[in-house]
Amino acid sequence: MDQLNVLLAKGLTVAAAVVVALVVQHFALRLARRALEASDVPSASIFLNILRALIWSLAVLSILQPVFGMDPSGFVTALGVASVAISLGLQDTISNLISGLSLMAGKVIKPGDKISVGSVTGEVTDVTWRSTTVRHRSGDVEVIPNSVLNKTSLTHRTAWGMGLATVPIAVRPGANLDAVAAECRQAARDVLGADLDPAFDVEVVFNALTAYGTQGEVRLHVNEGVVFSREGPGSPAPSASSNGRHPGPARCRHQPRKDLPMDLIASFAVNHLLLEPGVYVSRQDADPSTGAVITTFDLRLTAPNREPVMDTAAVHALEHLGATFLRNDPEWSSRVVYFGPMGCRTGFYLVLFGKYESADVIDLVTRAFEFARDFEGEIPGARPAECGNWHDAALNAAPWWARRYLEQTLYKIDVAHMTYPEG
Repeated sequence: MDQLNVLLAKGLTVAAAVVVALVVQHFALRLARRALEASDVPSASIFLNILRALIWSLAVLSILQPVFGMDPSGFVTALGVASVAISLGLQDTISNLISGLSLMAGKVIKPGDKISVGSVTGEVTDVTWRSTTVRHRSGDVEVIPNSVLNKTSLTHRTAWGMGLATVPIAVRPGANLDAVAAECRQAARDVLGADLDPAFDVEVVFNALTAYGTQGEVRLHVNEGVVFSREGPGSPAPSASSNGRHPGPARCRHQPRKDLPMDLIASFAVNHLLLEPGVYVSRQDADPSTGAVITTFDLRLTAPNREPVMDTAAVHALEHLGATFLRNDPEWSSRVVYFGPMGCRTGFYLVLFGKYESADVIDLVTRAFEFARDFEGEIPGARPAECGNWHDAALNAAPWWARRYLEQTLYKIDVAHMTYPEG
């Protein structure tokens, strides 16, 4: 009977602690939200999550002595020792937490800010203990680790800057550029209509002369709230707040592909709107005199035109790390011809002596990116005497891209992501 009374008393103590914690949490979070809204400190869930964790930690400490007979001070000491060991395995998590606090306390960003980070442009919707959420004009949501964001330069965008869209164009040699510009302006007005910001004109700028014609871009300003759809004019966008029209001069007849005086190369013929991250055989070439074959692999890290591209510093670092690993691999080093980035910054090319399929190199590619993910120290070949652009290579986002490729693609790759899509 005495034991039953003791258990009942302990149960009531735990229940009381939970109820008190819930009540305190309710009012504390309300007060915190009001204080954040009234202060200059940006409001984000990271502060509320820290407060919530503190309340429940105090609740646990309050029941240690009466329920479990443990000295709270001793528990805190033991927890401190354990936290040292835990922190060694949670370096990325801790780095994200500290970076998130730094971003918010320093008022670098706050929810509602419109920013550009690398190829990502959109509105900050939240900053959590681990990551920052940015919503694109397309309605897609990008989740960026705080540690990556804290080490990457960002640009705060104005309202009109968010509405700016540039569409590249190319014109065949000898064409009347004034007529092309007029046609593109009219096409943009026909496609977008009232979605164009009346405060700005549609600009057509020609900025380069190549062997295949004149290159330029159409500069468009659209009204706030218009979502850029990836599907083309008249297609519904992911967001319900927009008409989903695409700000591109889709009806401008002077398209580069039609005017090229040569056949389209094989890699350009792949439908990049369907292509997903994977490992693909891009081409196999044979020397007509010897019959020797080389295989070019497409190591695609991010979905073209639908996901952010890699920043140049990350690409450069991954190139140095990947090439170093591959040319030192005891099994494959003698067969490695080349490893380097794609110009679009969505992946890398791996060229090998021999005729191979994607399945043959999955283990090699996996080990190469595990090497990049886990690498610490000085990047091989990244000194001024060793590299032509040594300062644009950094181990900040490179491990993150390697980890993303491993976890989202290589560790669970299937046949569909080793074969180019049709269509």
